Amino acid sequence: MNQLRDSLPKEFFEEDFFILHNLDEYTLDNAGSDVSARLDSKKTIWKNTEKRIAYYDYTNSYSKIFGVNSLFNHSVNNYQSDGIFHDDFFINSFYLDATVNETLDGNVTYLEYSKIYSDYKFLGAVPFTHGYTTVKSTVSIEVPDNIEIDILEMNFSGYEISRKEEQLKKSNKITYTLSKIDFEEDCNYCPSGRHYEPHLVIIYKSVTRRGEKESLLPDVSNLYGWYKSLVDQVEDDPDQISELVDRFKDMEKGDEQIGAVYDWIKNNIRYIAFESGMAGFKPDECQNVYNNRYGDCKGMANLCKNVLTELGYDARLAWIGTRREVPYDYSIPSLIVDNHMITAIKIGDEFTFVDPTETYGEHKEYAFRIQGRPVLIENGDDFILSEVPGSEMNSDFVRRYYTYTFDPEKVLSTYDAEMVMKGESKKYVLANYNMTLSQDRNDALASFLRPYETGSIELLTEQGLKTNSDSLLFSYKYTTPSGIIDLGSEYYLDIDPSSDLESLKLSEGRKADYFFGERFNRETFIDMIIPEGFSVTHSPKSFSNKSDDFEISVLVSEGEEKVSVEKRVKIYQGSVSMDETEFQQALKNLKDYYEDTIILKKN
Repeated sequence: MNQLRDSLPKEFFEEDFFILHNLDEYTLDNAGSDVSARLDSKKTIWKNTEKRIAYYDYTNSYSKIFGVNSLFNHSVNNYQSDGIFHDDFFINSFYLDATVNETLDGNVTYLEYSKIYSDYKFLGAVPFTHGYTTVKSTVSIEVPDNIEIDILEMNFSGYEISRKEEQLKKSNKITYTLSKIDFEEDCNYCPSGRHYEPHLVIIYKSVTRRGEKESLLPDVSNLYGWYKSLVDQVEDDPDQISELVDRFKDMEKGDEQIGAVYDWIKNNIRYIAFESGMAGFKPDECQNVYNNRYGDCKGMANLCKNVLTELGYDARLAWIGTRREVPYDYSIPSLIVDNHMITAIKIGDEFTFVDPTETYGEHKEYAFRIQGRPVLIENGDDFILSEVPGSEMNSDFVRRYYTYTFDPEKVLSTYDAEMVMKGESKKYVLANYNMTLSQDRNDALASFLRPYETGSIELLTEQGLKTNSDSLLFSYKYTTPSGIIDLGSEYYLDIDPSSDLESLKLSEGRKADYFFGERFNRETFIDMIIPEGFSVTHSPKSFSNKSDDFEISVLVSEGEEKVSVEKRVKIYQGSVSMDETEFQQALKNLKDYYEDTIILKKN
């Protein structure tokens, strides 16, 4: 036990538990009418706590867990979102109670279970660590000789992973062993693990039965064929949505009418998320979504498609994978490529897109999560591959203007402030504001606008908070005793109330690129009025770090009557390589700036 403690970083032993060895053995089978798969999993677990520990796995209508060893209590529950139970996504919880002491060497216990995938398509990505702190992982895939697959090795660079292939009597077994996994902190400003964690992707090419070779999912045409088979099962009844269609019939065709349809759906249909099993891919009927007043992305896209079709547009369903979650494109024919559905409208030779789940967006203001992403558009028995357009840098921004005054008699700072927001930041504020109870909204807004918990705030004007607008604007006055160190004749003043990227952690062992979920675009302008009878003896240093991917700069200028600060933090495409040394330096410079102050001294 001491030898193990000496061989691993101390952070492993600060977790409630970690996986000493993850052993996942997958076996493909074609005994039934379709290709299926079985997982036999054994996890050797090191406990660092006397408390109950929990491990989670997930199933859907095409997978089931059984054979859990007796040490662990196994329960299965529907996933619940916004008060609605999802009947095709199940959380499997494995609990080891604190009272269970059947362990080896005092700290080690085992979790064993099996999982059946009745349809191979739902086993696409094969992880090594399942999101848990893991020391070693072994994954094997046994493939019968009559099933042809490709295994794609994703994100292997930088890891010690061995591969062994063994020919058995009627099958081929491929075994991967991932050794010496470093401890990783919770990833700060990161995309999903599939962007950077090692894993396997299985491409199912064919199965041969009785001498006949059958295609499975060898390319995108087969993937689309399966999607289309689900759409063909949808029994839409446009007559049941005629009342909705009639709302827009008298409007002139074009962007205004399409935008009105989008506005009605996003404002009146509650969005919920199904992301697993059949419900993760088959749209609900348009009339169900309309009558129920809720739906997932597929149901809402289908309702939008049907309304626009009834209005005379060439509207179609479109499958897409979002930026943060999906690192793949359609060169990989697998269900893991898509996690979202939108509506495509063909106008002339071009497509425009509507995403009804973007409750606080505007028509043709595409969310950053789908910008630049490949999209698969239905086209009868065929399909069309396209791409959602990107946006200009200034379609997303936050701009702040502060006039700062300091009262040495009362030892108070006052900010006359204006903030303008557009794009993703605007949607974020609107979403949080509208999710807050009405009676708490003013307090929540004040808490958002003021940099410190102490002090008073007076909202002078706001625009766009309660009405449709392409931007939000707040002007307000804020007075606070915080951010001041009083040394009598000398004061240390923190005059910048904004904190862009201050929480971003620098880590030498980082595995992922920096990901921000938007074209991060922040500009802050501060004019500090120097009080009469005082002078500035110190101010933060100016700096500027730039590359093709970002700009982080602070310009501090001193005059006789004021100190001016211009701060710019811009991530042009919403991500920066983790190996970008100039970005590392920029973050260090920004951290130094935040920790510095203006020193004001009495003359």
